[in-house]
Amino acid sequence: MPARTLLHLAQAMSTSADTDYLTFVSNVDRWSCYRGIGTGDGVAARRIVSAPLAGFASSAGPVGFGCYQPTPQSASVLIRIDLTTLDTEEVSWARGRIGAVACDAEAKRVVVLELPGSQADLPRILLNGGDGWAAIASEAVPDISSGLAWIGPDSVAFETSERLLAVMDLHDGSTRAGIAGSSPAGMFREAHWYAIVAGKPVVFAGTQAEEASPASGFTVTARPSSLHASADGQVLSWQAPHGPFKIRAFAQRQFGRRLRIQEADAGLAAVIGPVT
Repeated sequence: MPARTLLHLAQAMSTSADTDYLTFVSNVDRWSCYRGIGTGDGVAARRIVSAPLAGFASSAGPVGFGCYQPTPQSASVLIRIDLTTLDTEEVSWARGRIGAVACDAEAKRVVVLELPGSQADLPRILLNGGDGWAAIASEAVPDISSGLAWIGPDSVAFETSERLLAVMDLHDGSTRAGIAGSSPAGMFREAHWYAIVAGKPVVFAGTQAEEASPASGFTVTARPSSLHASADGQVLSWQAPHGPFKIRAFAQRQFGRRLRIQEADAGLAAVIGPVT
């Protein structure tokens, strides 16, 4: 059965209300967590911060991971975030800059894209399963601007240096490179993942990267530069260019109304959940 059909069947059986979600927003000087999809249902938590997040990932529950650089010259800081309170816990990281982050459904394992420290280095993916960091050897080199998405129990999707979407097994590094695309986004309650192909969202089944179906029900009118999926796959949030110099952020439940998240235009936004 096609990936799109499977996804539609699963979503048709969902009874989650919009209020079962949280919307996390990070901008230059603060984080906010709003009740529901978008920013119109009130603030659940807010925190003043000294630097914006460069990357963010959420688990199947109200826990996420983020990374930021305290200064442009410093190494990245990796943190675990309680999205109900915005309390944080620093994760041990004694390396360089991080370009992207993803985590498993239980927030027990985390992968990062380590950016090159010199012209002789290449981007690489590292995994921390609770006992320290280990690089995952793969013949496919991640692009320096790639996002990461946790897929299934033990795989991660990324964009290669050849601009192909790929899925890597975290046990042995074996990698399936597929079609051209960007911005992989995982979901945990369905065996599917999203990405952007030819400027539009598509959905892949399982760990394959060679063939995708259109992700209907989302109003994406400009090529997104980032993409995040809720744990159940029903809500996408993204940023897209608006004119030559501006970025606009949006969130949308499948077949629902697209919502502007103006507060995230200079940062990032992600709809989390359902969290009940």
